[in-house]
Amino acid sequence: MAAALAPPRAPQASGGGGTAARDLLLRGVLAHQHCQVRRTQGALGRAYATPMDFVLREGQPYAYVPLPLADQMALGMCYGNSLMAAICTGLRYVEGYAMLRLAGAPPVVWPHAWVTDGTHAYDPTWPAPGGLAYLGVEFSVERADNCTWVGDGSVLHDPHRGYPLLQVPWDGEAAAPAWPASPWLTLARQGRWPEAFRWSQEHRHDP
Repeated sequence: MAAALAPPRAPQASGGGGTAARDLLLRGVLAHQHCQVRRTQGALGRAYATPMDFVLREGQPYAYVPLPLADQMALGMCYGNSLMAAICTGLRYVEGYAMLRLAGAPPVVWPHAWVTDGTHAYDPTWPAPGGLAYLGVEFSVERADNCTWVGDGSVLHDPHRGYPLLQVPWDGEAAAPAWPASPWLTLARQGRWPEAFRWSQEHRHDP
């Protein structure tokens, strides 16, 4: 369960040949996707034309670190998983893109979320060996919580509200969060997970 997560020990610095090449490949794929979307939608008059554009300009790479098997959560639920992991561990919430190699197929790039100590990608969703490369931006838990219950569930991909993150130049998160905590977040921070999950079932948001 999410409430059992504990802050992971600091890992040995990861590296080795191929890391920079994988990061470069991820950036290349995102640049290609950005250009494809830009050709179809035209100029929109906002600071960042696409979520890929935002991450390419504002994101940083993260080195994958495996979590203990007991800390892995449900596949396909990376945003909620990472939000819960950030609350439980004190690590920071990140959204961006990650490159994954599926069995018998070439690498693919997915919108993804994980948590970080500032350098490493602790991925509560994809089990080891995890993603090949991670590129993302840190966001506050409050912002992610707001997107969960009011937006489309993702900070980056929020067409329901017209992509608010992309409208103005990014200057980092403010010291004082601009979003009040939802009842779910308040309960979760108090460790009252059964009540938090009941609240989430009663207030499930389908944009």
